This record gives sequence, C-alpha cells and structure tokens, in this order.
Amino acid sequence: MDIKSAKIFNFEYIVQDSDLDIFHHVNNSKYFVIFEKARWDFITNNGFTVEKIQKEKRGPVLLEVKVRFKRELKSGDVINIVSQASEFDGRFLTVHQIMKRDSENCCEAFFKLGFFDTEKRKMLHPDKEWIEACGIILEE
Repeated sequence: MDIKSAKIFNFEYIVQDSDLDIFHHVNNSKYFVIFEKARWDFITNNGFTVEKIQKEKRGPVLLEVKVRFKRELKSGDVINIVSQASEFDGRFLTVHQIMKRDSENCCEAFFKLGFFDTEKRKMLHPDKEWIEACGIILEE
C-alpha cells in the first residue's frame, strides 16, 4: 500500500537539565524519550488517546529504530521535532522524525511501528482510524 500523502507534524521541546549526561549534552537515551513525546502528541491530537488505547486494548508498539546523531543538543536549546509517516506496507508503518535546532538537523530517526492487541498479545492489521491518526492518506 503506497502512501498518497502524509501530514507533517511539528512538536516543540526545550531541552532540560535532566536530559543531559556527564558531557553536558543530551544523553542518547533522552533522544528516544523526546521523539516518543512527539509521536504521542500527534496521535493524541488526532484522537488516538491513551484512554482509547486502554479501552479498546489496541495501539502502537515500537518494533525497530534506526537513528543518526548529527549535532549535540544542550540545556535550554529550543528544538522542533518534525514527524511524518514515510512508509506503510499494509501492516507496518515507518515514521521519519527529525530533531531540529533552528534550521540545523541535530538528530534523525526512523521508527518502525506495528499495531498491537494488548489483550491477545499479537500484532494486528492497522485499521482506518489508526492510519488517519498517523496522518496518512493511502493510494486507492
């Protein structure tokens, strides 16, 4: 299934002292936390809330990550996380996220997501509602 178009989502974050490591720049694990905040922001704003996930017992699960750290980030930096679906094969979705400070790309990642039944503990085929929450319009 090819993506006809995919909405671009923006999420602003200010780097906190608690995000830093001993070198006084953002710890590598914190990048994943910030990227996740951005992903939750766009699916929640599109109606796929934690409450909905708990009620319906289905939601996103992270399967794979490819990340590239390009520039260090420090406390007080204002960053924008740009997120957009980049691939969808009918079952799994790849979300491309870029962390920017001003116009400079500081980190780039690709997150492969699946849609998971939390009760039966198995992967599901994503439904239309989930696809729309991710900002995807598919080719017909």
